[in-house]
Amino acid sequence: MTVDDKTQAYVAGQMTPQERAEFEADVQADPNLAAEVAVAQAARTAFSDEDARAAKRAEQGWARLEAEIAPRALPQPANDNRPVWRGWVQTAAAVVVAVGLWQVIAVPQISGNDDGFVPVSASTQGPALQVIFAETAELGDVVALLSDLDGIVIDGPGALGLFRISFADEAARDSARAALQSNTDLVMEVMVD
Repeated sequence: MTVDDKTQAYVAGQMTPQERAEFEADVQADPNLAAEVAVAQAARTAFSDEDARAAKRAEQGWARLEAEIAPRALPQPANDNRPVWRGWVQTAAAVVVAVGLWQVIAVPQISGNDDGFVPVSASTQGPALQVIFAETAELGDVVALLSDLDGIVIDGPGALGLFRISFADEAARDSARAALQSNTDLVMEVMVD
């Protein structure tokens, strides 16, 4: 064992009582060895103090982090001041939305396409009219009118508001043309396609 190893073992308290007594006798006899032991003890004390401080800082850091992460209990109100009718209004709104979605999504799938509109990809046969409806015309009124005339929208509205409407035969188209031209509240212009 070298002198440095003996010094470290002495400072760390890892020597047997006999080895310790022999080493202390050597330290008494050699001032350089005594200085080396003093430096080693001072370093060990400084490092152990620093380790203790670092451990304490780490412990405080973890405690602070745990406190930040821990859920904070929100204070409970002494009473609930929300009006009772608010829950009823929210429920009613949910029902209205559900019924609306049912009407838009499910009813057309169940009943077929009876609303007077046909997808562009569907093939239509029969004579057609080109119609420009008034800007003030309501969609419900237009659909009702076309339903009464047995007309099916096959195209439109175009950029100018032009619709193409198909009919079962020429007689139905001609009677629809007369009815559309007489309805000036809803129709601006009617042309044979």
